[in-house]
Amino acid sequence: MHEENEIGWLYREEYKAMRQEMLQHIKQVRQVELYALIGPPTTFAWLVTHPMGTVPKQLICYLPSGIVLIAALECFFLVWRVSQMSHYLKTVERHFRDSRNPEGWETHVLRVHANRQIQFWAAIAWLAYLVLNLAFGWWVAHNFQWTVIPK
Repeated sequence: MHEENEIGWLYREEYKAMRQEMLQHIKQVRQVELYALIGPPTTFAWLVTHPMGTVPKQLICYLPSGIVLIAALECFFLVWRVSQMSHYLKTVERHFRDSRNPEGWETHVLRVHANRQIQFWAAIAWLAYLVLNLAFGWWVAHNFQWTVIPK
């Protein structure tokens, strides 16, 4: 009986720690999304207001798209990690559930399957934002009058 209480305590502490880590990952996803929204327009603004010199403009105009791609990959990794943790916490919740306790949040969310739809639409939004940045980078590279530094 004493050993069972210790195991229950260990699972509860692990559950709390993992929930905190999940919240940190979600907060980090929001920060990366913010940087991805602010970074490319700021980079484009800097590129068109500063002389390029000998830097190949066709290459440099795709730099903001790289920012979006890296941010998207980081967000997908963090969401994947949160999803893994969520599945594990579901098993922990199932262990502590009895007739008096309702199902836990992780069990409820995974049962409803709303999470998959959110992930699908998030992927579509990231892809659309990447394509928009690529298109704008192409347009800037081919249609913008660049200031050249005289030698």
